[in-house]
Amino acid sequence: MTLEEAKKHTSNTRGNGWLPLVDEVFNKLDNKFIITQVFQKWGELWFDFKPYDEDFDTYLESIAEKSKNICSICGDNADEKIINGWVVSLCNNPSCAKEYSELD
Repeated sequence: MTLEEAKKHTSNTRGNGWLPLVDEVFNKLDNKFIITQVFQKWGELWFDFKPYDEDFDTYLESIAEKSKNICSICGDNADEKIINGWVVSLCNNPSCAKEYSELD
């Protein structure tokens, strides 16, 4: 998965608030890792990659932890919320909850 593909997928499915985190992860990649998937799980931004490396996995866990405090729509400070049965990270702006519920 390229940076552009990861950003497009994240933007289309979760909004633009986490795009700086996607950039951060791809900036940290070296030639030995490939991102195979980017997704939301329990209101956090997660990445799958190969080949496995414990240090890089720990780094990605820190990104997931950071993401749960960032609104996936606008990038402001966020809290855990439930939208349409999904745990998500959103700020208190009602327009972000509305936009999130309209995403794929």
